[in-house]
Amino acid sequence: MKCVNHSDIEAAGVCVACGKPFCVECIGVRDNRFYCQKHLEEAAPPAEVPGRFKPGLAAVMSLLPGLGHLYLGLYDRALVGFLAFFACTRFGGPLVVAAIAFAAVDAHRQARALNAAAAAPDAAGPPAPPYPLRIVAGVLLIVIGFLFFLEQAGVDLEAMLGFWPVVFIGLGVWMIWAHLKKERDGKPPEDPGAP
Repeated sequence: MKCVNHSDIEAAGVCVACGKPFCVECIGVRDNRFYCQKHLEEAAPPAEVPGRFKPGLAAVMSLLPGLGHLYLGLYDRALVGFLAFFACTRFGGPLVVAAIAFAAVDAHRQARALNAAAAAPDAAGPPAPPYPLRIVAGVLLIVIGFLFFLEQAGVDLEAMLGFWPVVFIGLGVWMIWAHLKKERDGKPPEDPGAP
């Protein structure tokens, strides 16, 4: 099939408005559709995609764990967040606060990632999290099961949970170590705050 304007050049596509074939020089693309130069100017400019989800609202709704993720349509994350919160209520205040804070932060980041993916439909979507949800959920279930096991075995969990700040110290040391290791290996460190 030859171009309507250039009979010696093969057509690169067909205009969706007039149905005529055009070569690369005579055709343009808008919203993943081919248009001839005449109809390309007439075609409406691509509408800006407003944020479908409000990250702040998702974070506030997550004060009731699971609700923010339900708002985003992430039902598996909502279930895991609610189960984690429910399990943490058995073991004390610091874990409950940590579960609520994690749910709020995660809902905020997920809303931003979903909005970014909607604004760029041609892109591959939001970057994959460093750890897939199934791994996070699996680790969470193991920890919860281990805590229930210790409780049934008669271990004094209240005394053990008094050392919960050690978890934050360990996470901080691990983050610094991972950053220094990536710098030493010559790789740019990842920004943990990036969506």
